[in-house]
Amino acid sequence: FPLLPRAQMHTCADFCTQILEKEPKSPGVIHATLLLLLRLLRSPELSRHCLKAGLAEKILSLPKECRFTGHSGMATLIYRRLLEDEQTLQSAMETEIRGTVLKAHGKTRNQDSGKAPSMSKKIFVQSMTPLLCRNPVVFLKAIAVTVSVGSEGGAESTSEHIVSLLSASERARNLKIVSAFASKKSKISLGKAPTVRRSSLGKSKRGTPRSKTPTRSHKRSTTPKKAKKERQFEIRDGAAEDENKAPQSPVIGLLISNTLKLSRSSISGDHDKGRDFGYKTSFLWTAEILGILSELVLAFPGCATTIHRYRPHKGNRTQHALSGCPTPPKTFVSFLLHSLLTQ
Repeated sequence: FPLLPRAQMHTCADFCTQILEKEPKSPGVIHATLLLLLRLLRSPELSRHCLKAGLAEKILSLPKECRFTGHSGMATLIYRRLLEDEQTLQSAMETEIRGTVLKAHGKTRNQDSGKAPSMSKKIFVQSMTPLLCRNPVVFLKAIAVTVSVGSEGGAESTSEHIVSLLSASERARNLKIVSAFASKKSKISLGKAPTVRRSSLGKSKRGTPRSKTPTRSHKRSTTPKKAKKERQFEIRDGAAEDENKAPQSPVIGLLISNTLKLSRSSISGDHDKGRDFGYKTSFLWTAEILGILSELVLAFPGCATTIHRYRPHKGNRTQHALSGCPTPPKTFVSFLLHSLLTQ
């Protein structure tokens, strides 16, 4: 969002989440609100803020009257960006960059088998503009470990600049440089334990005569403080790492529980009234939620593990689709196979 100051993004996101709670909810207002949220969620930091504010729950609680053309596709993109962290975004950008270069290289007539796939720098910049606007910092990290810029001929002034894919060894070397730079930057942002006192203490020990009592008392008084500071910095590092992880389990669990709620009410309902699976009442009905789950599994492979490990609450026993067979495991996958697909 180039025209929106960074300090006002959180305020704007809070206003959008409040609009989703107010009544009445017209399709046009909900469409504009979700579209604005989709633009704001480009930042992983803002995605974590909206996730803590309950954006995932508020979208699922919207009624049917809020639907508009393409509402399920927009909801899928919003849930995807809620789970997207910098590492996942960088991996997706690297895949897109390599695919673009390979596709452009395949269209050229004069291909040299000994050279790496390449394309014109001008065409590359035009193709990568959406990724650059998505997140410039992550885009630079993805470019650093994917491609290199050079000249096609000998003299750079007369030859055209091209973008070439890096080899495996070059990618490994650049990846180490980027990782070292990122870790150094994180340490600077978190802060370091002061080292001046340690050097000054060493100098004072050398200058003064040895004495057992002061030295022992000094060690006893400083060692716990030093250990306490080290533990504080370790906790800060761990908290920073936890904040950067994508919160897949809560969102996947929320989508699965909503699917079970809509499906079980329709399966156990009256056959004469019909089984709509939330189609007549909810903003996202069962089929659309399952579509969102499938998109999230393709984008984040870890979501598949979360789905397989999810177990419904006690009392919700799934019967086997075939009569006479033993009861299947009490999992969400068993519910899909034996209860939902048989309807």
